[in-house]
Amino acid sequence: MYNLTNNPICSFITTVLIVLFLLTFINLFKFYPCNENMLDNFISNFFHVDVMHLLSNLYGLYVLSRVERNIGPEKFGLVIILILALNSIIETVAHNLFKTPCSIGFSSILYGILAWEIVSGNKEPDYFIILAIIFDAISGYYLNRRIALVSHIVGIVTGVFLGIILKI
Repeated sequence: MYNLTNNPICSFITTVLIVLFLLTFINLFKFYPCNENMLDNFISNFFHVDVMHLLSNLYGLYVLSRVERNIGPEKFGLVIILILALNSIIETVAHNLFKTPCSIGFSSILYGILAWEIVSGNKEPDYFIILAIIFDAISGYYLNRRIALVSHIVGIVTGVFLGIILKI
Protein backbone atom coordinates (compact mmCIF):
# COMPACT_ATOMS: atom_id res chain seq x y z
CA MET A 1 0.00 0.00 0.00
CA TYR A 2 1.19 3.50 -0.85
CA ASN A 3 1.91 5.88 1.97
CA LEU A 4 4.22 8.83 2.46
CA THR A 5 6.56 7.09 4.89
CA ASN A 6 7.14 4.13 2.57
CA ASN A 7 7.46 6.29 -0.54
CA PRO A 8 9.18 9.58 0.32
CA ILE A 9 10.94 9.86 -3.07
CA CYS A 10 7.76 9.21 -5.09
CA SER A 11 5.83 11.60 -2.82
CA PHE A 12 8.46 14.31 -3.32
CA ILE A 13 8.48 13.82 -7.10
CA THR A 14 4.66 13.90 -7.19
CA THR A 15 4.67 17.18 -5.29
CA VAL A 16 7.27 18.73 -7.61
CA LEU A 17 5.36 17.62 -10.74
CA ILE A 18 2.06 19.04 -9.47
CA VAL A 19 3.56 22.34 -8.24
CA LEU A 20 5.42 22.95 -11.52
CA PHE A 21 2.31 22.10 -13.52
CA LEU A 22 0.22 24.54 -11.48
CA LEU A 23 2.86 27.27 -11.78
CA THR A 24 2.90 26.74 -15.54
CA PHE A 25 -0.91 26.62 -15.68
CA ILE A 26 -1.22 30.03 -13.99
CA ASN A 27 1.48 31.38 -16.35
CA LEU A 28 4.12 31.94 -13.70
CA PHE A 29 6.38 29.90 -15.98
CA LYS A 30 5.90 30.90 -19.60
CA PHE A 31 8.30 28.48 -21.20
CA TYR A 32 9.15 24.82 -21.35
CA PRO A 33 12.88 24.11 -21.17
CA CYS A 34 13.65 22.26 -24.34
CA ASN A 35 16.86 20.66 -25.59
CA GLU A 36 19.08 23.70 -25.29
CA ASN A 37 21.53 22.00 -22.96
CA MET A 38 21.75 19.23 -20.35
CA LEU A 39 20.22 21.37 -17.61
CA ASP A 40 17.20 22.17 -19.82
CA ASN A 41 16.79 18.50 -20.64
CA PHE A 42 17.02 17.60 -16.95
CA ILE A 43 14.42 20.21 -15.97
CA SER A 44 12.06 19.29 -18.83
CA ASN A 45 11.42 15.93 -17.16
CA PHE A 46 9.40 17.74 -14.49
CA PHE A 47 7.12 19.77 -16.79
CA HIS A 48 3.92 18.53 -18.45
CA VAL A 49 1.96 19.99 -21.36
CA ASP A 50 -1.59 19.27 -20.17
CA VAL A 51 -3.61 17.69 -17.36
CA MET A 52 -3.89 14.26 -19.05
CA HIS A 53 -0.14 14.20 -19.59
CA LEU A 54 0.44 14.97 -15.91
CA LEU A 55 -2.16 12.48 -14.68
CA SER A 56 -0.80 9.65 -16.82
CA ASN A 57 2.72 10.27 -15.51
CA LEU A 58 1.46 10.47 -11.91
CA TYR A 59 -0.37 7.18 -12.38
CA GLY A 60 2.80 5.58 -13.78
CA LEU A 61 4.77 6.90 -10.81
CA TYR A 62 2.14 5.50 -8.44
CA VAL A 63 2.33 2.06 -10.10
CA LEU A 64 6.13 2.10 -9.96
CA SER A 65 6.20 3.25 -6.34
CA ARG A 66 6.46 -0.47 -5.55
CA VAL A 67 10.10 -0.24 -6.65
CA GLU A 68 10.81 2.32 -3.93
CA ARG A 69 9.14 0.09 -1.34
CA ASN A 70 11.08 -2.95 -2.56
CA ILE A 71 14.57 -1.46 -2.60
CA GLY A 72 14.21 1.44 -0.18
CA PRO A 73 14.21 5.20 -0.72
CA GLU A 74 18.01 5.64 -0.72
CA LYS A 75 18.60 3.10 -3.49
CA PHE A 76 15.51 4.23 -5.38
CA GLY A 77 16.72 7.84 -5.21
CA LEU A 78 20.06 6.76 -6.65
CA VAL A 79 18.35 4.93 -9.52
CA ILE A 80 16.17 7.98 -10.27
CA ILE A 81 19.13 10.39 -10.21
CA LEU A 82 21.19 8.16 -12.50
CA ILE A 83 18.32 7.73 -14.96
CA LEU A 84 17.68 11.49 -14.95
CA ALA A 85 21.37 12.26 -15.50
CA LEU A 86 21.92 9.69 -18.27
CA ASN A 87 18.69 10.64 -20.03
CA SER A 88 19.68 14.32 -19.94
CA ILE A 89 23.09 13.57 -21.43
CA ILE A 90 21.76 11.25 -24.14
CA GLU A 91 18.89 13.56 -25.10
CA THR A 92 21.23 16.56 -25.34
CA VAL A 93 23.63 14.66 -27.57
CA ALA A 94 20.76 13.28 -29.69
CA HIS A 95 19.23 16.72 -30.12
CA ASN A 96 22.53 18.32 -31.08
CA LEU A 97 23.48 15.56 -33.52
CA PHE A 98 20.11 14.57 -34.99
CA LYS A 99 17.78 17.47 -34.10
CA THR A 100 15.44 15.12 -32.21
CA PRO A 101 12.18 16.67 -30.98
CA CYS A 102 11.81 18.29 -27.60
CA SER A 103 10.75 15.93 -24.83
CA ILE A 104 8.76 17.10 -21.86
CA GLY A 105 7.42 15.00 -19.00
CA PHE A 106 8.40 12.27 -16.60
CA SER A 107 7.47 9.27 -18.75
CA SER A 108 10.99 8.57 -20.02
CA ILE A 109 12.11 8.29 -16.39
CA LEU A 110 9.21 5.91 -15.70
CA TYR A 111 10.23 3.77 -18.67
CA GLY A 112 13.77 3.79 -17.32
CA ILE A 113 12.66 2.67 -13.85
CA LEU A 114 10.62 -0.19 -15.29
CA ALA A 115 13.44 -1.31 -17.61
CA TRP A 116 15.94 -1.10 -14.73
CA GLU A 117 13.63 -3.10 -12.49
CA ILE A 118 13.31 -5.92 -15.03
CA VAL A 119 16.95 -6.04 -16.21
CA SER A 120 18.42 -5.77 -12.71
CA GLY A 121 16.48 -8.86 -11.67
CA ASN A 122 14.31 -7.04 -9.14
CA LYS A 123 11.20 -8.13 -11.05
CA GLU A 124 10.42 -10.96 -13.38
CA PRO A 125 9.69 -9.72 -16.89
CA ASP A 126 5.98 -9.09 -17.27
CA TYR A 127 5.33 -9.50 -20.97
CA PHE A 128 1.98 -7.72 -20.73
CA ILE A 129 3.76 -4.65 -19.34
CA ILE A 130 6.40 -4.88 -22.06
CA LEU A 131 3.70 -5.08 -24.73
CA ALA A 132 1.84 -2.18 -23.09
CA ILE A 133 5.01 -0.08 -23.24
CA ILE A 134 5.53 -0.86 -26.90
CA PHE A 135 1.87 -0.11 -27.65
CA ASP A 136 1.97 3.09 -25.59
CA ALA A 137 5.12 4.33 -27.30
CA ILE A 138 3.86 3.61 -30.81
CA SER A 139 0.24 4.67 -30.36
CA GLY A 140 1.21 7.73 -28.34
CA TYR A 141 3.48 8.84 -31.15
CA TYR A 142 0.71 8.54 -33.72
CA LEU A 143 -2.06 9.99 -31.52
CA ASN A 144 -0.12 12.89 -30.04
CA ARG A 145 2.88 14.22 -31.95
CA ARG A 146 3.97 16.18 -28.87
CA ILE A 147 4.99 12.89 -27.26
CA ALA A 148 8.65 12.34 -27.99
CA LEU A 149 9.09 8.71 -28.99
CA VAL A 150 12.86 9.16 -28.87
CA SER A 151 12.62 10.16 -25.20
CA HIS A 152 10.73 6.99 -24.30
CA ILE A 153 13.31 4.88 -26.10
CA VAL A 154 16.13 6.75 -24.34
CA GLY A 155 14.46 5.97 -21.00
CA ILE A 156 14.25 2.27 -21.82
CA VAL A 157 17.86 2.14 -23.03
CA THR A 158 19.06 4.00 -19.94
CA GLY A 159 17.12 1.64 -17.67
CA VAL A 160 18.51 -1.43 -19.43
CA PHE A 161 22.06 -0.05 -19.23
CA LEU A 162 21.74 0.74 -15.52
CA GLY A 163 20.07 -2.62 -14.90
CA ILE A 164 23.11 -4.36 -16.33
CA ILE A 165 25.74 -2.36 -14.43
CA LEU A 166 23.86 -1.36 -11.26
CA LYS A 167 22.74 -4.37 -9.25
CA ILE A 168 21.00 -3.18 -6.11
